[in-house]
Amino acid sequence: GAGNEYRTLVKMMDVVGKSVLEKVVKHTKDHTRELVLKSQIEARNSESVQMVNIIMAGTFIFNLIDKAVGGVQNWNGDYQQQWLLDIDRDAPLAIFAAHIFAFLAWSRFLIWFMGRLADGANGFITWRLKMNRRIDSKALTAWVSTKQLTAISVDIDRTSEPPRKVRKTYWTEIDHPRWRGPPPSFEVYYD
Repeated sequence: GAGNEYRTLVKMMDVVGKSVLEKVVKHTKDHTRELVLKSQIEARNSESVQMVNIIMAGTFIFNLIDKAVGGVQNWNGDYQQQWLLDIDRDAPLAIFAAHIFAFLAWSRFLIWFMGRLADGANGFITWRLKMNRRIDSKALTAWVSTKQLTAISVDIDRTSEPPRKVRKTYWTEIDHPRWRGPPPSFEVYYD
């Protein structure tokens, strides 16, 4: 009796363990797939923002050229330069070609500059840690006061009962060789 019941319970545990493991694997695959999709969406959005920046820069450079030389688009006789009107009359595509050349040069510079900024951001790590533990808020406040804070804020969290104050502090550590690069910046939220 008891031996059979024991074997039956062991088999049931194996079945339950396998089904739980299968669910975990399925959820992990789903979450990984969602993470990859979100990463691809973020990459496409980043490329879109870069293109918008280049288009806006092109508009800026067109307007800058027009304003600097008197402006073909600003048909104000007092402001026009005669040499510009002569070029426009004799070689109408010359001004257009100058605009396109300036746009290409400016775009190339922006792409290089944005790539340099992106390369500069490589190696930076964002690490988020949520610790649901009791703390001594007075001791934490005293420790945080030893830092050179860049910002402090206090918000009221009304989603919890009773409402509580959530303090946010931001600081950047002092430069030290142990960081092996730029010093880290911290954001600490506590209540």
